[in-house]
Amino acid sequence: MIVEWDSKTNQALCHFIKYNTENGKHTLSFVKTEDFDNGLLINKYSPYRDLNDEEFVLWYKKNRRKNFLIPVYRTHNDRIRNKIISFYLRVRVKTARKLAQLNLREWNN
Repeated sequence: MIVEWDSKTNQALCHFIKYNTENGKHTLSFVKTEDFDNGLLINKYSPYRDLNDEEFVLWYKKNRRKNFLIPVYRTHNDRIRNKIISFYLRVRVKTARKLAQLNLREWNN
């Protein structure tokens, strides 16, 4: 998806592109263009767009790809909590990488 935004009119358009790989060739094909605010595809792929902050956090917790021992940032205003979370996540990643280097755990993203 490509987002085109006009700063003068504040209108945004979504251009949907499909990536193809056949016979070793990589190509892009145009699918469609929609208005950002009420397009069918953007609504289909953005089920959280009408949620408030609390509803979004609940939706995100249920639908995220990885969640084992990974906290959720609830707001950008809670600086102390966010610093603690960031510190914990850095330590977690460094520990996981070290365990992967020692072949004690798999490393996958």
